[in-house]
Amino acid sequence: MRKEEQADINHRDRCQGSENKNTNDMEDLNHEIDRSDKEIKRLEGISTELQSKIDATEADIKATIKDMETLLQMRNDEHAEFVQALKDDNDAIELLEMAIVALTKFYKKNKIPLSLLSTKPEYTEDPDKAPETIWDGGDYGGKTSETQGVVAIIGMLKEDLEKEMKTAREEEADDQANYEKDRAAMQAVLDAHKATKISLEKQKADVDSKIFDTKEYKGQKSDDLGSEQKLETALYEDCSWVATHFESRRTARKKEMAGLNEAKDYLAGVE
Repeated sequence: MRKEEQADINHRDRCQGSENKNTNDMEDLNHEIDRSDKEIKRLEGISTELQSKIDATEADIKATIKDMETLLQMRNDEHAEFVQALKDDNDAIELLEMAIVALTKFYKKNKIPLSLLSTKPEYTEDPDKAPETIWDGGDYGGKTSETQGVVAIIGMLKEDLEKEMKTAREEEADDQANYEKDRAAMQAVLDAHKATKISLEKQKADVDSKIFDTKEYKGQKSDDLGSEQKLETALYEDCSWVATHFESRRTARKKEMAGLNEAKDYLAGVE
């Protein structure tokens, strides 16, 4: 009976230790699960905020690329206009040169002094009165003063066109330089946006990785909690009698042992 009593005591102590540990473990696991839930919620908020920044940066990148494309199209249009204007001016100069050559041949053919080509026309009569045209004979060579004026005008037109082409080339060079400067500035902005996007994506990837790890950790703790809950059930089945019957068993056993001692003493006295 003393061995039986000691076995009950050992069982009680073992149950109390196991139940206390089981209770503490479940409290710790619940705390870890709750902490993991809060951490996951916090990290998901950061991930959402980072994704919003990534979306905004992607929009900035697209807008910058569109602006660069627009700038390039404008530059191409300006250059095309420059090329066409240069061609038109060059064609006009060629026509004027052809006109000068034709007039020169006309002078030579009609034996008009070529030195008159560079002189300014002079009016022999009233300068406000238009000169009269006289058609007389087949060797008409034209009024010398009128011809001289036409050649001078053609020369001035040719010179103006050449100056215009020079100015156009200078303006084209300035426009190209300004385009390259603007494009370089836009490229710097685009590169900055891309660098920002890469940085944000890296930050989000790190946060998402932490979310995944925290969820894995929470899952493990949830599994451990399930095991502890099963252990709690097993401990209840093995140890519930301790709370309800340990003392009554102990009291009954003491009485029984006392009765046996009395019987032992009685038998010893009889002998």
